[in-house]
Amino acid sequence: GPSVSVLLPFHNAAETIADCVESILAQTLTGFEVIAVNDCSDDASVSVLQQYNDERLKIIDNSHRGLVSALNTGLAHCAAPLVARMDADDVMHRHRLEKQYQYLRRHHDVVLLATQARKFPQVSIRNGYREYMRWQNSVLGADDVNNQIYIESPFAHPSVMFRRDSVIAAGAYRQGAFPEDYELWLRLSHAGYRMQKLPEVL
Repeated sequence: GPSVSVLLPFHNAAETIADCVESILAQTLTGFEVIAVNDCSDDASVSVLQQYNDERLKIIDNSHRGLVSALNTGLAHCAAPLVARMDADDVMHRHRLEKQYQYLRRHHDVVLLATQARKFPQVSIRNGYREYMRWQNSVLGADDVNNQIYIESPFAHPSVMFRRDSVIAAGAYRQGAFPEDYELWLRLSHAGYRMQKLPEVL
């Protein structure tokens, strides 16, 4: 089976999803699958994806509307023990999956490994967000994460790779009046799981 499952929910992402998928298919790690979960799109997203004749790319329809449902539907379809999150309007560095996979293979105590991130296009980034990204990119080690996780979400969601079984054991993604990713990181932290970040923009 695949070493890594890339969990990619999408909703009306026809404008950006080609760049996203091409950045995944160009990865130096080859043993992966892409679980692309269609969250009720009514644009050309699906036909854009269908143009890629690649058996690693699997398109799944989400039964219920909404990101949390799409994430959990996708998680149930992930065949690999490691899951990399991705968003349809993002791109990944071609070494991202390989670097995260190799690190997690060597460090069995780490349950979630994020990377540094960069927002684009640069011109549209407001100062508050720029400052948040500067802070986020400075939170690297497991101790940093534990000490600063209550300030703000320390990980960019589409930069994380996690151990599927640990996230499912912790209750997976939950629906509520909160950011679904941040709430999961807090639950993992409470469960005592080790989470950290590679000091590279990937």
